[in-house]
Amino acid sequence: MKLLLITGMHRSGTSCLAGCLEQAGVDLGTALLPAAQENALGFKENARVTFLNEDVLANSGHSWDAPPRGGAVWRREDLERRDFFLADHRNLGVVGIKDPRLIFTAENWLALPYETAIVATIRHPLRVVDSLVRRAGGKMSHAYALSLWTAYAQRLLELSERHPITIVDFDAPRRLYLSRIIQIASALGLEKTEKIDFRREGLRHGGDEGTALDDTAVSLHKRLIALANTDTLPIWQGPRSNRSTALPSNPQRMDRCGSDALDAAFFEHSHRRAGAAWDRLSPYLDDLSEWRGALCLASILAQRQGDRQSARVFARRAIEICDEAGVGHWLLACASVDHQPAEALRAAQAAAARLANPCMALAMVGRLQRAAGHMQAARDAFCAALDIDPGHDEAAYGLAALDTANGDYMAAKTVIDRALAERPRDPGLLLWGCRIYLDCGDVGAARNAFNAACKTGRSDPVLKKAIDAAHMSHEGTAGTRSIEEEI
Repeated sequence: MKLLLITGMHRSGTSCLAGCLEQAGVDLGTALLPAAQENALGFKENARVTFLNEDVLANSGHSWDAPPRGGAVWRREDLERRDFFLADHRNLGVVGIKDPRLIFTAENWLALPYETAIVATIRHPLRVVDSLVRRAGGKMSHAYALSLWTAYAQRLLELSERHPITIVDFDAPRRLYLSRIIQIASALGLEKTEKIDFRREGLRHGGDEGTALDDTAVSLHKRLIALANTDTLPIWQGPRSNRSTALPSNPQRMDRCGSDALDAAFFEHSHRRAGAAWDRLSPYLDDLSEWRGALCLASILAQRQGDRQSARVFARRAIEICDEAGVGHWLLACASVDHQPAEALRAAQAAAARLANPCMALAMVGRLQRAAGHMQAARDAFCAALDIDPGHDEAAYGLAALDTANGDYMAAKTVIDRALAERPRDPGLLLWGCRIYLDCGDVGAARNAFNAACKTGRSDPVLKKAIDAAHMSHEGTAGTRSIEEEI
């Protein structure tokens, strides 16, 4: 078996690259993530690999959109899941694993007794940023999307200094792009190069509008383009002795059946089949009772099925094992927020102190503090979230609601205006902003925000009636138009 790592920044053509190499003979497996509107031909990601990489990032409180500064932290059970996956594919020829997260988790995928190679794709940062913002439905600012591109680009360059990496430019014209893929496939010893035609121009998402590039992004992109324009072709490296590094974790080894059940549950969960995922996982929970990743997934599935008590039990057990990253505390807060607010507050505070991106936890702390009558503590939590992410919808609404309750309507409008400047197409933020504008008596701003939300596909009939009623009371019924007529 030979192992080919296929990676690159999200929305940079990784699926296209993997699809082309699959046509050339790379085996991507069968347990692939489902296609989606933003990726109609499929992500070409093996669910077992993707969820393993997500768990590895979560070990230190990170995720694809809150990446670490360097490599990710592996635990021993992660290595065992990796080895089980590779054992299942050892009789194949060239096995490909595609995942943008590999930029941060690659080291322990390369420290193996197999021949390995890495192929990566790059794309102009403004096109990546625009595609990310569009996919997020306005819930990600252009500035934050650019910071993500920068983090992935820096890490890819660091990785290229330690390992041979062949880079493909997704922005190249189709003929040149496919010619480059054929060269790479031939260098890898793949034989089906005449069938490569996976790239579809009409399915490429993202434009050049959005935000200007800073000097760092310009410099990084130039360096990546220089690497892509070289004639370097991939060469199989290794095999290496298994020198994988991981933090010590549980004294017992992960059971093979339990590992397979966990991977199967993650796969069903990725297809939004919570019931099927629970059926896969639940028979093995006793065997997996020492594994944090399995307990966290069990907590999520139990909560989605309405079993909050079980969700809390699983989250507490995950915390007992290890919760340096804060994920267990966050799951406990989510499972407790409706019926046990005191426990939810303690858990959310602990999560906010541990998570790499604590904004959601801080917003929950603010909401619970406000419900408990602790207004200054609530204000502090909302402000802390907005210091990290000025466009965070729940934090912006929470802080603005505190200002309107105090009669400071100008401050409330300023909070919403700043958040919408960061995320002008976030439908949830637009609707929350609409409520704040109504409370402040600015019917015109409320109407504009509501219309903008409707254009994203979101609406609220009750809010629409409130805006129409407020408009009529200000202008009189004659000659006024409803929001539906304006839209």
